[in-house]
Amino acid sequence: MELNLIITYVILAYNCKEINVFKLLNGILQGESLSPKLFSLFIEDLVTLLNNSDINAVKIFNALLHTLLFADDMVVLAYNAHEMQEKINLVSKYFKENDLCINMDSTVSPFL
Repeated sequence: MELNLIITYVILAYNCKEINVFKLLNGILQGESLSPKLFSLFIEDLVTLLNNSDINAVKIFNALLHTLLFADDMVVLAYNAHEMQEKINLVSKYFKENDLCINMDSTVSPFL
């Protein structure tokens, strides 16, 4: 199987005049069709890590859940602020170890 990589360049412009051109070296462009699949590959380890932790899962019907996942979105579930903080710490550590970042502009918490 041949893997074709696409090199992406970003053009920085001001008043319709090109200021700088640089290569995008990491990350995935918003709307990229591979984004949800790659997110799932990375996040599967995190879900396993949460499931194997001593932190309580939330019971929804007959399922015990730490997260709800859809495409490239994730909701972390907890019964209280203390358990949520434990999960945030675990998620934060996982993201740092795997060079992932969280978009804080689209992050909300009902405990704030």
